[in-house]
Amino acid sequence: MLRLNIRNARNLGIKKMLVTCDETNKASEQTIISNGGIFEKKY
Repeated sequence: MLRLNIRNARNLGIKKMLVTCDETNKASEQTIISNGGIFEKKY
C-alpha cells in the first residue's frame, strides 16, 4: 500500500512525503525503509 501511495504522489508531482510510525512498530519501520524512506528523528 505504501508503494502505491508513493507512486500516486509522484504522479501528482509530490516530491517528498512524511511517513511516520510508532517507534515500537518494527514492521512498519522496515516497510518505510524498504520503500526508500530515510529516518529523520525520534520524538
